[in-house]
Amino acid sequence: NKAAQAAFDQVKQLIVHSPALVMFDPSKPTIVSTDASDYGVGAVLTQLDGNDAEQTVAFASRSLSDAERKYSIVEKE
Repeated sequence: NKAAQAAFDQVKQLIVHSPALVMFDPSKPTIVSTDASDYGVGAVLTQLDGNDAEQTVAFASRSLSDAERKYSIVEKE
């Protein structure tokens, strides 16, 4: 149906036009976002542009070892 096709087309556009990474600028406000689960951790480093929109500087993620999986969420993040 039309709604499903529109949603599919929107997802395709988001994949094709994924945001590019920007160079780190020490003069701009910086945001570090982290998340953790029982299996892995991830982080995103962003900076605010002149319009207060977040621009991505770097991504990081990895799986946890068996020992690290026993850590509390606070320790993982």
